[in-house]
Amino acid sequence: MKARLSPLDLHSYFVTEVQCTSNPKYRPDDEIALEFSDLQVETRVCDPKTDGNDEEDMWKVILIARQNVGAEKNSPYNFSIILQGWFGTKVEELGPEKTRQLMETTGGSILFGTAREVLRNIMATGPYLPLLLPSVSFHPCAPEATLKPKIAPPKKKLAKKVLRKKKASK
Repeated sequence: MKARLSPLDLHSYFVTEVQCTSNPKYRPDDEIALEFSDLQVETRVCDPKTDGNDEEDMWKVILIARQNVGAEKNSPYNFSIILQGWFGTKVEELGPEKTRQLMETTGGSILFGTAREVLRNIMATGPYLPLLLPSVSFHPCAPEATLKPKIAPPKKKLAKKVLRKKKASK
Protein backbone atom coordinates (compact mmCIF):
# COMPACT_ATOMS: atom_id res chain seq x y z
CA MET A 1 0.00 0.00 0.00
CA LYS A 2 1.32 3.41 -0.91
CA ALA A 3 1.42 6.09 1.79
CA ARG A 4 -0.67 9.19 1.29
CA LEU A 5 -0.50 12.55 2.99
CA SER A 6 -3.05 12.67 5.83
CA PRO A 7 -5.74 15.35 5.84
CA LEU A 8 -4.81 15.75 9.51
CA ASP A 9 -2.02 18.24 10.21
CA LEU A 10 -0.12 17.83 13.50
CA HIS A 11 1.10 21.22 14.71
CA SER A 12 2.47 20.31 18.14
CA TYR A 13 2.17 17.85 20.98
CA PHE A 14 3.52 17.56 24.48
CA VAL A 15 3.29 15.49 27.63
CA THR A 16 1.37 17.33 30.34
CA GLU A 17 1.71 14.64 33.01
CA VAL A 18 3.59 11.36 33.37
CA GLN A 19 4.12 8.94 36.23
CA CYS A 20 5.72 5.50 36.24
CA THR A 21 6.31 3.28 39.26
CA SER A 22 8.08 -0.05 39.41
CA ASN A 23 6.55 -3.01 41.24
CA PRO A 24 8.94 -4.10 44.00
CA LYS A 25 7.09 -7.45 44.14
CA TYR A 26 7.54 -8.14 40.40
CA ARG A 27 8.79 -11.68 39.68
CA PRO A 28 10.62 -11.68 36.30
CA ASP A 29 10.47 -15.47 35.98
CA ASP A 30 6.67 -15.61 36.46
CA GLU A 31 4.06 -14.84 33.83
CA ILE A 32 2.55 -11.36 33.65
CA ALA A 33 -1.23 -11.62 34.18
CA LEU A 34 -2.28 -8.34 32.55
CA GLU A 35 -5.45 -8.11 30.47
CA PHE A 36 -6.42 -5.41 28.00
CA SER A 37 -9.01 -4.14 30.49
CA ASP A 38 -6.13 -3.27 32.86
CA LEU A 39 -5.09 -0.54 30.42
CA GLN A 40 -7.42 2.44 30.43
CA VAL A 41 -7.11 4.71 27.41
CA GLU A 42 -9.36 7.61 26.57
CA THR A 43 -9.26 10.56 24.23
CA ARG A 44 -11.02 13.89 24.37
CA VAL A 45 -11.45 16.10 21.35
CA CYS A 46 -12.08 19.83 21.76
CA ASP A 47 -13.56 21.74 18.81
CA PRO A 48 -11.67 24.77 17.50
CA LYS A 49 -13.04 28.20 18.37
CA THR A 50 -12.70 29.37 14.72
CA ASP A 51 -12.39 33.07 15.36
CA GLY A 52 -9.57 33.64 12.86
CA ASN A 53 -6.76 33.16 15.39
CA ASP A 54 -4.54 30.40 13.96
CA GLU A 55 -3.91 28.81 17.35
CA GLU A 56 -7.60 28.81 18.23
CA ASP A 57 -8.52 27.28 14.85
CA MET A 58 -6.69 24.14 15.94
CA TRP A 59 -8.37 21.05 17.29
CA LYS A 60 -7.07 19.97 20.69
CA VAL A 61 -6.83 16.21 21.26
CA ILE A 62 -6.06 14.92 24.76
CA LEU A 63 -4.99 11.33 25.36
CA ILE A 64 -4.97 9.74 28.81
CA ALA A 65 -3.47 6.27 29.31
CA ARG A 66 -3.06 4.56 32.65
CA GLN A 67 -2.48 1.21 34.24
CA ASN A 68 -2.74 0.74 38.00
CA VAL A 69 -2.87 -2.95 38.93
CA GLY A 70 -2.03 -4.85 42.08
CA ALA A 71 1.01 -7.03 42.67
CA GLU A 72 -1.02 -10.18 41.85
CA LYS A 73 -0.95 -9.19 38.15
CA ASN A 74 2.85 -9.35 38.27
CA SER A 75 3.31 -6.28 36.09
CA PRO A 76 6.78 -4.73 36.33
CA TYR A 77 5.32 -1.21 36.16
CA ASN A 78 2.22 0.90 36.65
CA PHE A 79 1.92 4.22 34.85
CA SER A 80 -0.17 7.21 33.94
CA ILE A 81 0.42 9.63 31.07
CA ILE A 82 -1.49 12.56 29.61
CA LEU A 83 -0.60 14.04 26.22
CA GLN A 84 -2.07 17.00 24.42
CA GLY A 85 -1.87 17.52 20.67
CA TRP A 86 -2.88 20.42 18.44
CA PHE A 87 -4.16 19.45 14.99
CA GLY A 88 -5.48 21.22 11.93
CA THR A 89 -7.10 19.85 8.79
CA LYS A 90 -5.95 20.25 5.21
CA VAL A 91 -9.32 19.46 3.67
CA GLU A 92 -12.12 21.88 4.48
CA GLU A 93 -14.75 19.78 2.65
CA LEU A 94 -14.68 17.05 5.30
CA GLY A 95 -17.44 18.65 7.36
CA PRO A 96 -17.68 18.75 11.15
CA GLU A 97 -18.67 15.09 11.76
CA LYS A 98 -15.95 13.56 9.57
CA THR A 99 -13.37 16.01 10.90
CA ARG A 100 -14.25 15.07 14.51
CA GLN A 101 -14.02 11.35 13.65
CA LEU A 102 -10.63 11.97 11.99
CA MET A 103 -9.41 13.78 15.12
CA GLU A 104 -10.65 10.96 17.38
CA THR A 105 -9.19 8.09 15.33
CA THR A 106 -6.03 9.48 13.74
CA GLY A 107 -5.24 12.12 16.35
CA GLY A 108 -5.72 9.58 19.13
CA SER A 109 -3.53 7.04 17.28
CA ILE A 110 -0.71 9.55 16.82
CA LEU A 111 -0.75 10.50 20.49
CA PHE A 112 -0.98 6.86 21.64
CA GLY A 113 2.11 5.97 19.62
CA THR A 114 3.91 8.86 21.28
CA ALA A 115 2.72 7.73 24.73
CA ARG A 116 3.99 4.20 24.03
CA GLU A 117 7.49 5.51 23.19
CA VAL A 118 7.65 7.95 26.13
CA LEU A 119 6.62 5.21 28.58
CA ARG A 120 8.98 2.67 27.01
CA ASN A 121 11.89 5.12 27.36
CA ILE A 122 11.02 5.80 31.01
CA MET A 123 10.63 2.09 31.82
CA ALA A 124 13.92 1.31 30.04
CA THR A 125 15.74 3.26 32.75
CA GLY A 126 13.95 1.30 35.49
CA PRO A 127 14.96 -1.90 37.27
CA TYR A 128 13.07 -4.23 34.87
CA LEU A 129 12.65 -4.57 31.14
CA PRO A 130 10.00 -2.19 29.79
CA LEU A 131 6.45 -3.18 28.95
CA LEU A 132 5.37 -2.67 25.35
CA LEU A 133 1.93 -1.12 25.20
CA PRO A 134 -0.32 -2.95 22.75
CA SER A 135 -1.41 -1.57 19.41
CA VAL A 136 -4.86 -0.09 19.79
CA SER A 137 -7.47 1.19 17.37
CA PHE A 138 -9.60 4.25 17.96
CA HIS A 139 -11.81 3.44 14.99
CA PRO A 140 -15.38 2.73 16.15
CA CYS A 141 -15.73 -0.29 13.81
CA ALA A 142 -12.44 -1.99 14.73
CA PRO A 143 -12.92 -5.65 15.74
CA GLU A 144 -12.08 -6.78 19.27
CA ALA A 145 -8.80 -8.64 19.73
CA THR A 146 -7.14 -10.41 22.63
CA LEU A 147 -4.01 -9.19 24.38
CA LYS A 148 -0.92 -11.03 25.48
CA PRO A 149 1.32 -8.64 27.46
CA LYS A 150 4.79 -8.14 26.04
CA ILE A 151 8.07 -7.21 27.59
CA ALA A 152 10.41 -5.35 25.28
CA PRO A 153 13.34 -7.64 24.44
CA PRO A 154 16.75 -6.48 25.60
CA LYS A 155 18.47 -4.49 22.87
CA LYS A 156 21.34 -7.02 22.62
CA LYS A 157 18.95 -9.93 21.99
CA LEU A 158 16.99 -7.89 19.45
CA ALA A 159 20.19 -6.89 17.63
CA LYS A 160 21.31 -10.54 17.43
CA LYS A 161 17.89 -11.54 16.10
CA VAL A 162 18.04 -8.88 13.36
CA LEU A 163 21.61 -9.86 12.42
CA ARG A 164 20.62 -13.55 12.13
CA LYS A 165 17.72 -12.64 9.82
CA LYS A 166 20.04 -10.54 7.63
CA LYS A 167 22.61 -13.34 7.37
CA ALA A 168 19.91 -15.89 6.57
CA SER A 169 18.50 -13.73 3.76
CA LYS A 170 21.87 -13.40 1.97
